[in-house]
Amino acid sequence: MKRSRVLPVVILLVLAGGAYAAWRFFVPRNTVPDNVIQLSGRIEGDDSAVAPKTAGRIIEIRFREGDTVKAGDIIADLVDPMAENSSEARRPIATRADGLLFTRRRTRFVRTGESIAKIAGKAPLEHRRGKLLDD
Repeated sequence: MKRSRVLPVVILLVLAGGAYAAWRFFVPRNTVPDNVIQLSGRIEGDDSAVAPKTAGRIIEIRFREGDTVKAGDIIADLVDPMAENSSEARRPIATRADGLLFTRRRTRFVRTGESIAKIAGKAPLEHRRGKLLDD
């Protein structure tokens, strides 16, 4: 009688232990490399869109996502096909803000005022009002 009660408990414990071992072995852990600090919290800042004053073709983008830029850095070079003389066709596009470039345009053709890059910085720009995600 006692043996019939103990056997199901032992089988249940062995199955539970096997399930736990399989879970630990097959489910990946969230590991962070040693050179990365993992934090949680809130980031405050402002973003800035970089946009040309004329339409054209972007011939060179000088920064990549994750690069730090400073106000006045040339982000890209644009060729204006409607320029009257060829010496004025190539136009540099500069940023007005310091910060981290977090997105850039993938297509090469751009219209007047279209964003070609976005920069997240600590200080709000003087022409911006409101919260970070408000337009």
